[in-house]
Amino acid sequence: MGAGLAAAAPGTPPLVFDLTSGGVWLTSESAGTVTHLQSTTGRADAAVTVPGAVGHRLSVLRNGPDLLVCDADAGLLHLIEPQRLAPARTATLRPGTTVTAANGVVYAVDGASGRVQRLDGRLLTGLGPVVDLGGALGAVAQSVDGTLWAPVRTSGSVVMIRDGVASPPIPVARPDHQIDVVLAHDHPVVVDGTTGTAIPITGDRPGQQTALPVTLTTASTGPPVAVIAAAAVERSTVPVLDTVAGRLLLADVHGGEVTVHDLPTRPGGGRVQLGEGTARPGGGPAQPGGGPARPGGGDDSVSTDPAAASAAAAGLPDIERPAGGDEDGGPPAPRRLGPPTWHDGAVYIPDQDARMVWVFDTRTGGFTAPIVVPGIPPGPGTGAARITVTAEGDQVWVNDPAGPDAVLIDGARRATVAKRPSGLPGQTGTTPA
Repeated sequence: MGAGLAAAAPGTPPLVFDLTSGGVWLTSESAGTVTHLQSTTGRADAAVTVPGAVGHRLSVLRNGPDLLVCDADAGLLHLIEPQRLAPARTATLRPGTTVTAANGVVYAVDGASGRVQRLDGRLLTGLGPVVDLGGALGAVAQSVDGTLWAPVRTSGSVVMIRDGVASPPIPVARPDHQIDVVLAHDHPVVVDGTTGTAIPITGDRPGQQTALPVTLTTASTGPPVAVIAAAAVERSTVPVLDTVAGRLLLADVHGGEVTVHDLPTRPGGGRVQLGEGTARPGGGPAQPGGGPARPGGGDDSVSTDPAAASAAAAGLPDIERPAGGDEDGGPPAPRRLGPPTWHDGAVYIPDQDARMVWVFDTRTGGFTAPIVVPGIPPGPGTGAARITVTAEGDQVWVNDPAGPDAVLIDGARRATVAKRPSGLPGQTGTTPA
């Protein structure tokens, strides 16, 4: 019986392994490198020296097994094979061009001129003709299937580009409005910072608008901008920042409900505004703490906040946004904030002037201790940082491209990791990989 069972039984299915980098690639612009940091230990284990990129603005994204490193200042796109730790080929782009990649589909986007070109991800050559959208673009978004959604600010429309071919424009706003496209559940949503609305795109037409209680502005170009949205979220609620009033808005584009939370303003002690309210369709937007919303305003309550306590304990200088308007009585200058990132129930908000990241816990409805980014402390003459937040798997990485270190957030653990230890494979002067 045993022999018969052994002869008839099928074999054990083979194990199938997936390849993963086991970490993240972060830029070090002062050294002109991109560095790989392990997800398990947080240590740097390899680096790639980008030719002639010292001091340049760099961005890195994955395209299958390869890396695409865009040098925005030099107008160069480098294809890097991680197994070689060196650029395999380089293409010339117009300075300021950004690159997106999804599902093996790569686009080079010149936002100033409105020209879009699909690229071969391996050869970095053009595939098909250049798509001229006829004017300046807002923030583009690329869905998982590779479709690119491009907001044309000069015409107030959104153009879908699939396989390098543009579809008819979808009117969503008046010409010259500050429109950007973000992804909610991989579906495009237009955020109009001029009118303060969020508009999902359904098929080939705009859907129901959601009113955003933001400080309205007529500015459509030039940093810093007044309204900044998350690039993509895996839900129908989109985080939006009102940089003038200093608020985080969580806008449910399906239900039309918006909750408002004041950002902390004074690390180092003093008043910290934390509030929330709700805006519903058909009713006036709510002010944090109750009552109608006032653009650029907030309530007069004083609350103690873990963010302020943590910052004070770290010995950070007192930083706040202007309490009033400018010399002509206008609204206060926008705060220099980076796009928010939603990960595992928390929204991470880079504050470039304070050189820290505010953390909003969506489960408790309040801010937790901020993440202090290593590097030059803020002060006169230091300027604003360009802090980025990257979510990879179960982890979040906070990086200042100009600084030597990064911060790893893994659950409740926060660790500072060095991006540029000496002797890494791929660094200039080391043995070739």
